Amino acid sequence: MLIGWELGAGRGHAERLVPIVTAYRAKGWKVIAALRDARLGADVLGPHQSASKGGHLTIMRAPIFSHTGMERGPVHSLAEILAKTGFDKPALVRPLIAGWEAILTRCRPDLVISDSAPSLNIVARGRIPLIVIGNGWTVPPDIDPPAIFVPAPKNSHPSRVAADAVLSVMRAAVSNVTPVAFFSDLLRGDVNFVCSLGETDPYRHCRTERLYWPFEIAAPAAVPPDERFGGLIYLPKNHQARSVIEQQAAHLGMRFDAFFNEGQERVSPNLFVHDRPMDFASVIPRKRVVVHHGGLGTAIWCMVNQVPQIIFPGDLEKLLIAKGIVEGGFGIAMPPGTTGPDFTAAVGAASTLEVPKFRSHRMATLSPDVSIEALISVGSG
Repeated sequence: MLIGWELGAGRGHAERLVPIVTAYRAKGWKVIAALRDARLGADVLGPHQSASKGGHLTIMRAPIFSHTGMERGPVHSLAEILAKTGFDKPALVRPLIAGWEAILTRCRPDLVISDSAPSLNIVARGRIPLIVIGNGWTVPPDIDPPAIFVPAPKNSHPSRVAADAVLSVMRAAVSNVTPVAFFSDLLRGDVNFVCSLGETDPYRHCRTERLYWPFEIAAPAAVPPDERFGGLIYLPKNHQARSVIEQQAAHLGMRFDAFFNEGQERVSPNLFVHDRPMDFASVIPRKRVVVHHGGLGTAIWCMVNQVPQIIFPGDLEKLLIAKGIVEGGFGIAMPPGTTGPDFTAAVGAASTLEVPKFRSHRMATLSPDVSIEALISVGSG
């Protein structure tokens, strides 16, 4: 089996793969993981790589763009993000397609599981059974034209133009491709596992398919509110609001644990900066408030454990997640330029927020184990 991860940063993608790899290897499958960040993948999957745990596991780097970042300018949809990343440029796309074709030829997998990997999707489509996993953002519904989340200028259709350009370039780069009709097909497979909760699915107003409990998120822990203490700060080291948050947290009279992914531990009276990521399953249920940048995994850990969250979103996906959190009454979203007093007020408000239970009516599964069972069933069929 080949697992591919092509787009997106952070530990969330790698951690999502741990229970999948573990379950398939326990069934005797040989697993090849082609990952955007092979070093992070080895760090997260390495402890599960023992030969005694089932089939062999190989970790390699996925074919990805050699350039970094995106073209500047406003974006209104996922299609525009892919275009600005480079998927509308034949000279950039062709090497990606060739790289994935070489991996499929060399590895000859019986099954492909794809996480945010449009190049792998179009190469595998029609050749090998393809299961796409991901959150609501990375697995859009099967609709055309693609959803637009931010109003575009009058008489302008940048999302439609971007979707058509990306689709045209991707089609042209693949030989003998199974017909791909719509932009959304680039991000979907024969079977799709949208791992999210309804409130955090950006396409919740137009998606009809059921959602799956995220593979990597444990069932809620039963921790009474009066046994919850302090806060958690989980931000990238270069987040624009980090300095304000860190400085203010040290003077709030509440103990905060923090992780900024900078590889060093620091301790002050009210702030403990960890050098390694913390175990959300044991940490988040015991916190009074969690401060983060809008990552879906962090948001869902807070939601299912009914822990208030304060979000400082920095891109379109995070803004959409924050919107769902606010609309559902699960937390607070902070605007750019937040000051120290603003953050203090937000912590005070969040600490007293009565977080509701998430709504489960759109869920196909309600536990990670049942989600994995469903995935294994489909993949072995």
